[in-house]
Amino acid sequence: REGFVVSAADFAESISASFAPNSATSRSAIIDAEMSLLAQDFGVQEFGIFGHSAGGGSATMTQGPFTLGRCAIAGVRPYVGSDPLYIVASSGDGVIPIDRVRMA
Repeated sequence: REGFVVSAADFAESISASFAPNSATSRSAIIDAEMSLLAQDFGVQEFGIFGHSAGGGSATMTQGPFTLGRCAIAGVRPYVGSDPLYIVASSGDGVIPIDRVRMA
């Protein structure tokens, strides 16, 4: 089998989240659980991570490897690593200024 499996989690601060935040529902705990399920249920062996806004920070801060790459859309945190990184930003973004993107 070839192809991609995509998973999109709800995080505690999401308006659609149906749970109360706690240590078991941190962003890193949810991402780790997603990766474990994808490996178990679909045999996924390589991962990529994409995030928008605060999720862009998750895409650059989550421990890898993410050999299929990292993508931060309209949100980013400084990244030091060897995984491929693609950033989508604009100079007019008032939340994540272009200078922060250049630092990433």
